[in-house]
Amino acid sequence: MDGFNAILLEGKFYAKDDTLWMTEQGNVHDVDDALRPFEGILVHVAVHMVPPMPPDPTKRGGGCCYWPEGMECPAGHHEHPERLLNVHGDGTLIYKEGDWTQEATWWLKQFDGTELRLPLMYLPGHDARIACATKFDAERMQELLSKEGLGQVEALGTQAQSLQDILRQIQDATKEK
Repeated sequence: MDGFNAILLEGKFYAKDDTLWMTEQGNVHDVDDALRPFEGILVHVAVHMVPPMPPDPTKRGGGCCYWPEGMECPAGHHEHPERLLNVHGDGTLIYKEGDWTQEATWWLKQFDGTELRLPLMYLPGHDARIACATKFDAERMQELLSKEGLGQVEALGTQAQSLQDILRQIQDATKEK
C-alpha cells in the first residue's frame, strides 16, 4: 500500500459466524477484511464507542450499548454502565491468530517495542467507530516521489522563490520609472 490510505468504520457492530461485522446505512463490512490492507504498515488507529449526542446517562454506555438489562455486555456495561471504550495509538498494525471473541487479534506494535491490543471483542452490540490511517513517512514519500520522477520537489520550491525574487525586482524597477 503506497501513499496515504484510511478507513472509517462507524456504526453498529455485531458478531455472526465467528466474524465481527459492522453495519451502517445498510452497508455491511467484515472488520478483519477492512483492516487487513493495513497489516504490517505504520498506522494511527482509534477504536471507541460512539454514544448518541447528547449521551443519555440513564442508558448503558450513554446509549451506545444495545445489550438488554439482565444480559452481560462484553464491554462490561452491565457492571459499569458509565464507561466508554477509547483506545488509540500509533505503530505497525499486526494480526495474531486466535479467537477474537476471547482475546485481541489486532495489535499495534508501538515504537518502544510494546504491543497495544485493539479490544475489538468489546464492540458487538454497540455503536462504535474504528478509524485507521497510514502515518506520513517523509523519507518514504521522498523515495516514492523520486521514483515517480518528481524528486525535484525541493528544487521546484527554490525555483519558485527565485521567480518571486525576479518578479519583485521587476516590480521595483517599473515603479522607479
